[in-house]
Amino acid sequence: PVRIVDFAAEPTSIRLGEQVTLRWSTAWSIGAAIAPGVGAVASAGEMRVSPADDTTYVLTAQGYDGPIEAAAEKVTVAPVEAKLVVEPQSIAPGQTATLRWTTRSATSVSIAPDIGAVDNSGTHEVAPNEPTAYTLIAFGPHGPAIDRVSLHVNSVRITFTKVERRLFDNRAVVSWTTENCQRVDLMEPNGRWIRNLPQKRQSHLNICAAQNRQMVAARLWRRQVAGRARDISE
Repeated sequence: PVRIVDFAAEPTSIRLGEQVTLRWSTAWSIGAAIAPGVGAVASAGEMRVSPADDTTYVLTAQGYDGPIEAAAEKVTVAPVEAKLVVEPQSIAPGQTATLRWTTRSATSVSIAPDIGAVDNSGTHEVAPNEPTAYTLIAFGPHGPAIDRVSLHVNSVRITFTKVERRLFDNRAVVSWTTENCQRVDLMEPNGRWIRNLPQKRQSHLNICAAQNRQMVAARLWRRQVAGRARDISE
């Protein structure tokens, strides 16, 4: 009678995209077939397959007198994996950080917000103006894998350390400190901006005190944050 001498899959556990070798031999058969996805094969032989998910391969052999003997071999595909990191984890407004990710057994990968479809592994520079949580989603066997990271954006701070009017020459001295800003501008009483002032912890500037209010503003990439106006007569 017909007999299946051997049927094996090597290896029996893979990651998506890897290959498995099927080997088989039969005796006294007039035909053989492997399912799923293969079909008719010789009575003995080997071939490579690359299943996209867990698959049980079944070999059947047809004998001269009609009986069919079957053998089964299961191949498992490892679940999809995803890893996302951000470097550095904290930036000042206008600075950039790098998203770095790796995946395994993924058929498609995307990053939100605002990035979309990406390669299975790679890097991407981001420069948000506010704290942002990034989500990596990798689709593959056994459902999607998700990883998240948070990028902290340090807030801009402006503090007036001194606003003093000088009566003898009708001028004023304004001192300020800033944190995490790219640029410092000063608005005069007439609305004119004095731009690109020092960004150090403390600076001084003499200005005309024709009116009673002055303002210091830190201008950032894509947005502006202004300090509270202070009365020069304080």
